[in-house]
Amino acid sequence: SSVSSRVRDTSRYQEWVIERTLRRLHPDIRSKLDEVKRNIIMEYRQKLKRAKMDDKVPDDLYKFQDEDLKHLLKERHDRLSQMNDDRKKQFKKYEMEKELKHRMALRAMNEYDRKVQEALDEEEKNKKIEHAKKNQTSGK
Repeated sequence: SSVSSRVRDTSRYQEWVIERTLRRLHPDIRSKLDEVKRNIIMEYRQKLKRAKMDDKVPDDLYKFQDEDLKHLLKERHDRLSQMNDDRKKQFKKYEMEKELKHRMALRAMNEYDRKVQEALDEEEKNKKIEHAKKNQTSGK
């Protein structure tokens, strides 16, 4: 119950922030947003006419409103999330390819060179671990 009330409170707060932001917009920006929305509606109306559907649209639909900002913010969030997921997948693929090349290079080496390279790799790994530990403790 407390979780649902917190969600409602968060939702109300987000709506309040959006409304406040829209009220505080400079009139030029507000008119540009209205113009963008008007163009989008006109585009939809043309599509409706082509589909031979009723095109009665209320006049207030031409004004940029809270729901429009919510929609834009959600769209932007979704797009950024997708880009972030793609970036993570690309990085994971890069790391796997790098590890594969490293292992293939180790296989191609003679035993002495392989042991030397493995020792260097172990030393580098330990340096990274020490660096991570040092950065963790210094932040506290």
